Amino acid sequence: MERDVDFLLNKYYNKYGQEKFVKGERWSNEHMSEHISEQRLQQKMVMAQELGFRLSSEEKYQVKYIIRLLDNNFKKFDHTLSMEQVLCMIICFIRMEKDKYNRGKYYKKMKELDISPIMFNTFLINLLKEYRSWYNHV
Repeated sequence: MERDVDFLLNKYYNKYGQEKFVKGERWSNEHMSEHISEQRLQQKMVMAQELGFRLSSEEKYQVKYIIRLLDNNFKKFDHTLSMEQVLCMIICFIRMEKDKYNRGKYYKKMKELDISPIMFNTFLINLLKEYRSWYNHV
C-alpha cells in the first residue's frame, strides 16, 4: 500500500514547515526540548510581527539570530522588561543600524512601549555582553 506524499507531509509537518508532534510517537528529551524551543521562537516571531513593523526576510533572520543568541529566554537577559519591549528593542536595533537618518521614529515607537533611551542603552550593552560570551565559547 503506497501512501500519498502530501498525506505524510500533512501528518508530520504543519503549514509553516515545522515538525508536528504525532500522538503515539516517542521523541527523545533532546528532540522534544529542541521542538519546544523552536515553537517558542515562532511565537516570539508572531509577536514581533504584531508590533506593527513590516520585517523583510533578512530582518526576520536577524531577529531570529538574536533571539537564539539570548537562548530564547528574555527573563535571563533582563527580568524587568516584557517580551514586547525586548522584541521592539531588537527590531529597532536592527532598523537603526541600517537607517541612520530616521532613528527618531524608532525612539518614538519605543516610547509607546515605555522604553526609555537609558533602557535601550542598557539592552544594547547586555546584548553585546551576551554576544561576547557566546563568541568566546565557540
